[in-house]
Amino acid sequence: MTSNRTGLMSKDGNLYDWIEIKNMSDDTESLEGYSLTIEKYDKKEQKIKRHTWFFPEMDVKPGGCILLFASKKGKNPPHGELHTNFKLPADGGKLQLSYDEDVLAELAFPKTESDECYKRLSDGKYEKSYEASPGFDNTREGYEKYSVLVDGQRKGPLRIWEAHTKGHKTGNAWVEIKNVSDKDVDLSNYYLATSTKNLKKWHFPSKTLKAGEKYVVNTRTDAFKVGKYKSVILTDNGKFVDGICASSAPYGVSFGRVEGKKGFFYFPNPTKGEENNSRHYRFIAPKPVFSPQAGVYPDTTKLIVHIESQDLKVHYTTDGSEPTADSPVYKDSISINKTTTIRAYCEGDSTFMHSGVATHTFLLGDKHSLPVVKITVKHNDLYDYGRGIYVPGPGGGGEYPYKNANFWKPWWKKAHVELFDGDDGFSEDCELAIFGGFSRALSKKSFKLRFKDFIDKPYVSYDFFDKGKAVKLNKFILRSGSQDISGVMVRDEFFTSLMVPTCPELLIQPYKPCVLYINDDYFGIYYIREKIDRNFVARRLNVSSDSISIIMSGMYCEEGSKADFNALMSFVRSNDMTVKENYEKVKNWIDLEGLIDFKLGMMYSNNVDVGNVRFVKSEDAKGDKKWHIVYYDFDLTWTANKSPNFFLSTSGGDLPPNVSTHNGMIMNLLKNKEFRQLFMERLSLHMHKTFSEKNATSVFDNIIATIKPEMARNCERWPNVMTYSKWEANVTKFREKFKDRPKNMLNDLRQFLSITDEEEKKYFADLGF
Repeated sequence: MTSNRTGLMSKDGNLYDWIEIKNMSDDTESLEGYSLTIEKYDKKEQKIKRHTWFFPEMDVKPGGCILLFASKKGKNPPHGELHTNFKLPADGGKLQLSYDEDVLAELAFPKTESDECYKRLSDGKYEKSYEASPGFDNTREGYEKYSVLVDGQRKGPLRIWEAHTKGHKTGNAWVEIKNVSDKDVDLSNYYLATSTKNLKKWHFPSKTLKAGEKYVVNTRTDAFKVGKYKSVILTDNGKFVDGICASSAPYGVSFGRVEGKKGFFYFPNPTKGEENNSRHYRFIAPKPVFSPQAGVYPDTTKLIVHIESQDLKVHYTTDGSEPTADSPVYKDSISINKTTTIRAYCEGDSTFMHSGVATHTFLLGDKHSLPVVKITVKHNDLYDYGRGIYVPGPGGGGEYPYKNANFWKPWWKKAHVELFDGDDGFSEDCELAIFGGFSRALSKKSFKLRFKDFIDKPYVSYDFFDKGKAVKLNKFILRSGSQDISGVMVRDEFFTSLMVPTCPELLIQPYKPCVLYINDDYFGIYYIREKIDRNFVARRLNVSSDSISIIMSGMYCEEGSKADFNALMSFVRSNDMTVKENYEKVKNWIDLEGLIDFKLGMMYSNNVDVGNVRFVKSEDAKGDKKWHIVYYDFDLTWTANKSPNFFLSTSGGDLPPNVSTHNGMIMNLLKNKEFRQLFMERLSLHMHKTFSEKNATSVFDNIIATIKPEMARNCERWPNVMTYSKWEANVTKFREKFKDRPKNMLNDLRQFLSITDEEEKKYFADLGF
């Protein structure tokens, strides 16, 4: 356990991380000569560090276990306990058990959350679990015994009696404490905390709690924030008293104690402020396990599906609907001969609460060259006249874009999403909504998905964009191609991808093409994109998400504050940028290179949707505190022929206020020699490399080659949008622009910016146009 917050205590009264080692042999083993080494990555020094601890002389009987507290105490542990000279990294690391110089066993362990352990199962595999059992077998019986042990360690008059922690963002989270003594207790010395970094986070009021009386702390009214890890600690003036970790409890289910029993239990019907005498369970039944795994079976026309339920009764459906107690009971197997979504749950018993619903889709006979995203959602939540998010509904008349239609409503629907990407993928509960601006009115719409506590968990962790490392997303987008669905269907992907190698300062969303199924309906080619929000910005700037401000179209403040941005705009407009001090101030205020790249990219793409710009900034001390630019939404490109005047003008009836504002900033900055030089350098780089015919053709053709095998079927799915032959013609026509676009753009800028002979010779003479 790498983050012990509420569990096993050492004899000194503190909670340390721990390691349990078991003698798997049939012989008593002497530990003389044995050592344990931790290998972990040091972020500050950016290198891997190793620490080795040597066991004392002692014997371990066959099947015996020894417990090591990773406290860093080393040679001065509490009496009778073993403490290592190192701590465990919560982000993951590697442990090695050695004899002399020979490594006998090695375990690479992943990142775990607070109070989550990583334990070995009887089959030799490891799993993350909130059912720890140090000192006992790694079984449910071992967890029961461990619960009794931990309860016996708790002293003092107060206990955390019950908690509901999954509703902290909706204000429905609460923590209940109880005076278990026979005397009155003054609460003024007690605190609640969610981390060991601040054990006095929330101070109880000065109140006397009588014997047997309870006190409920509400996140909504008492301003106590539970936090994302769901561990709550009770302290007496900062000294640990009790703790509870309710991470494994589903939304709507509380976790707490029962009079006369040891440890914690799940309460499907929480008893806030009341006696905990409602139905309760020690465990939650595991979700059913399917065999074979969900996925795409291109050469299969019939499949026999088995469900493992650990001898618990399973209810299931095969039409994608959520199963209930009235659904069929699984017996031996399920035979399917077409694409089918099976949903199932374990009923539970007196010890186990019923499980969550497991969703597995089997796509039979479908061959795809792209990853497959499968969404399961109630049919009526999409298409019902009154509540369906995909249809016009009762307010869908009037003029384009039908702003009163259902698809403009901010409605989220409960759903389930699966991703099949070769042998990889994920399966998670989520919420589904329509995404986009005017593209909502198109027949092929985009979607957004979000993950929250009240659904299952607040994120999905996966290597979405093939970066070699999983990223946690609480939202992502499925873009349909938007206004480009009748064009080449890659405009946004092309123009953003084009800038990535040469514009490191621009914030650009990565993407992954996929095919989408909703229920049994094939929806065609889509693009997975991360949602542009404070979490996206924080990841790109490597800062905390709480520190982010985002200013978007129309000077609307989407996150944080726009006061600093307004001050920047005002300063540039009202001060002489030829003055060195003024320019230096602006250099430290906004990313000028990114600003130039953004404008040049808009010019090259001739993006008439100029209002799509987000300026973002972090106040985090780790960041540079500059305003940066998000580069996105290029569906309306190469559909018009706008001159640089359109992209740099400070006036014009068709310019949004924020566009004319930052255009004015650039025009004023261009009066500064250093900025003009930077502008010419960036323009030269893009003309020679980014926008060159060779580079643009290569980037474009690679994207087209990826989606081409799927395009014919996409066109068959949306025949009123585009035919395959029309798409091929659009691709050819689009590619033809690569040759002349750089020359035409540069000629316009030569005239608009009055590029001098000296600048021409220095930056553009070798271009040949």
